[in-house]
Amino acid sequence: MDAGFGVTPALWIFYGETLSGTEVPLGLNLGGYSGFQLNFAGISTTEALLAIITVWPHDNGVPHSLELVLSPEANPISVEFPFSSFSDGGLVQADLSDIDYIFIQVQDGLSASWGITAFQAVN
Repeated sequence: MDAGFGVTPALWIFYGETLSGTEVPLGLNLGGYSGFQLNFAGISTTEALLAIITVWPHDNGVPHSLELVLSPEANPISVEFPFSSFSDGGLVQADLSDIDYIFIQVQDGLSASWGITAFQAVN
């Protein structure tokens, strides 16, 4: 993503909602996984790049987030978001067995150019 001169680039991806804005809970079971991974083609920035993943489990509806600050990297890089490191004590098995929504936010302060090539659950 390259937003252009003087623009703050940001990407928001929300899983569990239609294009018209209707919520459609995922019912996603990630109990066999240990975290998420974002793969970047590279990160070119004069500032740190902020990456946040937020998950809403079905049982209690309380969101759990993990925020990471990423440094510039000219080569492809994979960044892991371990479920145990998410807010409020991490995501436990009960949370992971029925996930309603996942939100990914990536942004920089001013001049960034970066590309996400994949988002996946990992063991």
